[in-house]
Amino acid sequence: MNRYQYKPLGDGEIRLVSIAPGSGEDDVHCKLCTTSLGVIQKKEYMYAALSYHRGTSDAETEKNRIYIQDAMEIEDLSAQTNTIEALNKLVPPTNQEKEFFVHDNLNHALLQLRDPDNPVVLWVDAICIDQRDLPDSKKEKGKQVQMMAGIYKSAHSACIWLGLANTQTDLAMDLVRSIGKCDIDPEALVTDASYAPSWEALTYLMRLEWFRRRWTVHEVAFAQRATMHCGAKCIDWSDFTAAATLFSDELDEIRVICSDTAQLLSDDEAETTVSLVRLIGDLSCGSSVGLESLVSRLSRFHTDNPHDYIYSLMALSNDTARH
Repeated sequence: MNRYQYKPLGDGEIRLVSIAPGSGEDDVHCKLCTTSLGVIQKKEYMYAALSYHRGTSDAETEKNRIYIQDAMEIEDLSAQTNTIEALNKLVPPTNQEKEFFVHDNLNHALLQLRDPDNPVVLWVDAICIDQRDLPDSKKEKGKQVQMMAGIYKSAHSACIWLGLANTQTDLAMDLVRSIGKCDIDPEALVTDASYAPSWEALTYLMRLEWFRRRWTVHEVAFAQRATMHCGAKCIDWSDFTAAATLFSDELDEIRVICSDTAQLLSDDEAETTVSLVRLIGDLSCGSSVGLESLVSRLSRFHTDNPHDYIYSLMALSNDTARH
């Protein structure tokens, strides 16, 4: 089978990927649809913009094959359906599919986030942007990076993928959900030693690589809403914000009830995660954050490509200046 080859994008155009229904270890089949942000906003097409950690090994990309084919432009269908059904009708696999390779973490996300019965429409940078090391591909990537603020703003949500689950992450996600729903007395949470394992699990969760990415701020701050996914569990970003804030405010008390304080975040680690939450909160509510302040506040986070990230900084700074 031949590898998928991208078709050039026009000015202002983006791609969306529609993931066919599937479950378990079924192969991932999808279609790439070309549209513009203007059409998306006008027709109210719904898609989620994926936020995830790419991984560090290029060799990972050769291990996970998915199947892609091109779909007709969304505009061609919008006159017929004028709803998200325009995307849904593009999904069923055909013999026009080409192979495409993704790294481990993205493959896990696609397998977990797809629906067994209905198509799922996403914007995923590694699929929707031509990432090849070619002159035209680099030009496309530069233009798309400058459009990412609009891409995340136009999405109905940012879908944060933290990775595969384990006992620790499940315990942490349950704690966050309980805090968000106010199911537990806040005083008991920080004074009752029975909650120590849950706080240690939350520490484990907050050490995941996603929380160290600079792009994280851009992706969540521009989103209308955000959900966090770890394995099969899902929580609202607002609930995680409440849990992280409580953890930071009561860290001294929490250390008292934890027998193994080495499992807790250090002061610096806690500050890194909480500063992420607070910066996203400031940007989301329209607080003015200047470029110099952004550079300073984001200095502790990682980025693979500082050249690309300057576009994100400029977009964040310019957006808050308009409020």
